[in-house]
Amino acid sequence: MFASIAAAALAAATPATIAEHEAACAGKDGWSDPAPPIRIFANVYDVGTCGIVSLLITGPRGHILLDGATEEAAPGIAANIQRLGFQLSDVKIIGASHEHYDHVGGLAELQRLTGATVMSMPSAYLALETGKVDDDDPQLGLHKPYQPAKVGIMLADGFVVRQGPLAITAHATPGHAPAARAGLGAPAKAAAASLSSTPTA
Repeated sequence: MFASIAAAALAAATPATIAEHEAACAGKDGWSDPAPPIRIFANVYDVGTCGIVSLLITGPRGHILLDGATEEAAPGIAANIQRLGFQLSDVKIIGASHEHYDHVGGLAELQRLTGATVMSMPSAYLALETGKVDDDDPQLGLHKPYQPAKVGIMLADGFVVRQGPLAITAHATPGHAPAARAGLGAPAKAAAASLSSTPTA
């Protein structure tokens, strides 16, 4: 009996394979379509949806979540984190690639579920805190407002955020949205991430 419980727990903490992820998302690419979590590399997992990458970077002293997809997707992202065997309370920092609904609609709910601190570029601060994009945003009026999140870390281009041995560097890449960020040297699947991650000694 204990062996079957241990096997079930191990299976629950195992990320899906790429083939399993592709099968689950066959014919789906919606922002809120649920997807199983997959390991991208090392300590980086995609816990997002079929249409939006949400990266979980894990560390021994807390985890960092990048992008929260939509409000409807937040419970699935939380479930994916737990499916991998991680506690929601161990997510300490949440960030986003940019302030559009499909990437930040779920931030407030994920912040509520985890207790994490949200980080933001200055140009995204008001959007994240009010749930409405700036008047100069190219997608103004295209999406519904989202639940506001409380920003606790203000980023700048080149700013290094540390969580235990994890260190991620913000790179400002405005254009698609005023506060867009990208990671330098990120692998292809992780290119949607807002920050590049570098383990530190």
